[in-house]
Amino acid sequence: YNGLENIKWYPDLFKDGDDVVIQLKLHGTNARMGCLKTEVKTPWQKFLKFFKLLPEHHFRYGSNNVDISAKQGNKSGFYGTDIYGEAFKRCKVKEKIQPNELIFGEIIGEGIQAGYHYGHKLPNFVLFDVKIFNEDGTWYWLSPEEVQEYAKRRGFEMVPVLFDGEYSKTVLDSLVSGADPYYPQHKVREGIVIKMKGEEYNNPSCSSSKKALKNGSVLYGTVNIIFAYLNST
Repeated sequence: YNGLENIKWYPDLFKDGDDVVIQLKLHGTNARMGCLKTEVKTPWQKFLKFFKLLPEHHFRYGSNNVDISAKQGNKSGFYGTDIYGEAFKRCKVKEKIQPNELIFGEIIGEGIQAGYHYGHKLPNFVLFDVKIFNEDGTWYWLSPEEVQEYAKRRGFEMVPVLFDGEYSKTVLDSLVSGADPYYPQHKVREGIVIKMKGEEYNNPSCSSSKKALKNGSVLYGTVNIIFAYLNST
């Protein structure tokens, strides 16, 4: 999952009047899980495929850039435990996704990001994007409104939508700061994500595979600097 660029580097990507969705940016760790077409790489897989014993699709999961399900032995990684597998199991993701679907979201909870547990003692998965693979190997993103419908149909928790309508700088500035709507006890939100609605979501104009940008809260950045200082002393 490629990271989103900050809107300060692409201030003209969205125009006044563009039909957009603005979502809350949660402060956790990026995660993905998919039911993907099995790639035949080893002699054993070739043997199984020859006798029609190799599953056509299989489940894989991990962080934004590491396939944790493929790692041998210890899968604990940075957090000391496999929070990705734990969160997906708790949310019964295997029962909800279908072949050729890859879902993306944020894992939040106690111990994942300092000061931001969002009321969850155990790792919790919150959906924000879905990628669909075609049989020919091409793929596309579901639009933000399609992801919302997908979440309702499949029973996923979805990141909060803060605004759905015409884009403007005034709207943007009114949403980037303040207490976190997901868990108001957190008095500072990380920021927001702006996404183009409809087919244009798959028509990027910046260094991303989708038309979406992030905007971080200035106060959140200040709080992080303070946390870093306290942890270093």
